[in-house]
Amino acid sequence: MSFESAVELSENIKNFPGIQSVVLFGPLASGEKVPKDSKIDMAIIYSKKDREIMKWVRYLATDRFRLHHLTPDELKDNPEIINALSGEGILLQGNPVVLALDDLELKSQMLISYDTTDLKQNERSKLNRALFGGVSTYLQKGVRKKKYYSGLVEKLHAKRIGKGVLLINSQNAGQITKTLAGFKAKWKEIPIWTQENI
Repeated sequence: MSFESAVELSENIKNFPGIQSVVLFGPLASGEKVPKDSKIDMAIIYSKKDREIMKWVRYLATDRFRLHHLTPDELKDNPEIINALSGEGILLQGNPVVLALDDLELKSQMLISYDTTDLKQNERSKLNRALFGGVSTYLQKGVRKKKYYSGLVEKLHAKRIGKGVLLINSQNAGQITKTLAGFKAKWKEIPIWTQENI
């Protein structure tokens, strides 16, 4: 049982008509050590269910997966899966799941808290430039000019909540954590649901 199997299935079904999102959840998504014979929990969110499409998805998944075929309306009536998706769910394909509860639209976001205290000053500066951009100065025909370049936070429409804390759409969180990992910074991800659209 592996994360790669889940990614492979999501790639195989991503263009099926009616599939809005493919979300991995359960022990594998939360990074727990799981037995090889355990099933992979996956939610397939459809704009409208089609028996033939669901049959093909089940065929491709074989018995390695425990699939949950849901529409957004059915998802609202399934608090156990909502909690699982909002807790450790990983969006593999499609759009982030948006739930309207009592006319309150909630979107899946990720709070990323990171620590750079163990990094050398040079590496910390490079990471800050990668995340937040910076300004470079140069001479052009004897005139000193400045050029601003944006960082990942601006490009991904993330928000800086405080020192070492970012709020970002769950779909884009992987690009931030990949950058943090590249600089060997420590970080922690906290999935949350917010009304605000990042």
